[in-house]
Amino acid sequence: MKKIIILIGLILLLAPACKKQTVEVTTQNNVEQRPVCGMEEAMASMSAEMRQDMRNESIQTEVAATELLLFLDFDGATVVSGFPSPTGYRSPLISGTRYCPAPSLSAAQIEEVIQLVKDDFSPFKIVVTTDQSVFNTYPASNKQLCIITTIPTVIGMPNSIGGVAPFAGLSFRLPFNPSFVFANLFGGDLAEIAITISHEVAHTMGLGHQSLYNNSCALINEYHPGFGNGLLGFGPIMGNGGKRISNWFDQPCINPNSGGGPQNDFALLNSQVNVKEDDFPNEAGNPGSHPINVGGPMDGILEQAGDVDYILINFQSPGPVTITSENIDLKVSLYNPGGGLISEYNDAEDTHVIIPAARGLAFLKVEAVSNTNMSSQFMTGKYKITY
Repeated sequence: MKKIIILIGLILLLAPACKKQTVEVTTQNNVEQRPVCGMEEAMASMSAEMRQDMRNESIQTEVAATELLLFLDFDGATVVSGFPSPTGYRSPLISGTRYCPAPSLSAAQIEEVIQLVKDDFSPFKIVVTTDQSVFNTYPASNKQLCIITTIPTVIGMPNSIGGVAPFAGLSFRLPFNPSFVFANLFGGDLAEIAITISHEVAHTMGLGHQSLYNNSCALINEYHPGFGNGLLGFGPIMGNGGKRISNWFDQPCINPNSGGGPQNDFALLNSQVNVKEDDFPNEAGNPGSHPINVGGPMDGILEQAGDVDYILINFQSPGPVTITSENIDLKVSLYNPGGGLISEYNDAEDTHVIIPAARGLAFLKVEAVSNTNMSSQFMTGKYKITY
């Protein structure tokens, strides 16, 4: 499994539809094939008047929401053309009335996709649900909607499109304005479905694309192809993704198609919704001040860049400890209760860490580590400890 507010220009754009077609791109001397996105089809589906109305009804605030709801609808839905309403299921991207069938995914596959999406948004106070009644009763201005269906032709779009969402400009959030993901095009690749959901939902939360530029910040490719390959390859969620590690990204260049300034994905999301409180202390300190964790597995989150978690665990049965993440290259250190370092672990070829044996009361220090492809600055999210 895998896996602030910025002044915008006058031009409003509709988020490009992610097209499941491939193009050769070169990155770090490796030629690889990645999906690309096309803006023209989506732009053509919305009138200038509707774009202006959408901008007028979007949310751009100096105070982030305490919490947002993300409703993932896998159950099939009827969507009507028009300006979105708090009940959802009205969209400016379509014409007439369209039925979006449920995707061809098993219950187990859907659950895996949900967990991957939760991983992507795990630093933020975003509740991910598939419960229609929760969506219906949630405060209208604080809920987002993604409809996961079969193929793009069900909403009248070309059969190469993998996902589409409305986009009012950088830092402009569009509550209850549905995004769409066409799961049947991904051939059972659950990680690709999940990252497409995260990508399209982020468009409705005011994020544009992370693009590829030259050293002078001239646009080369609308979608950044990522860095490296293999188990430590990194892909921006708002770029092409498709790498072993996917996460939020930041670069100084300005995408001329986003109508704004440089895009810091994490900061933009944080401008819309609060980051979660730190779940574990950043230092060992006195063991008496830490809760003692007994029995596993257990989850943790690196909520922000530079976050470090010290977790006090009583390893009652000696044996290996595995720490895994779909979004982070991990480094884990083992300390005795007095804070003395016992050993450090970082797999130079994988994101995961295995401690051969741990016994008794000890601290685990969990942190992100930079690798040859990407700085730890861009590695936040969830990890799991199994022992």
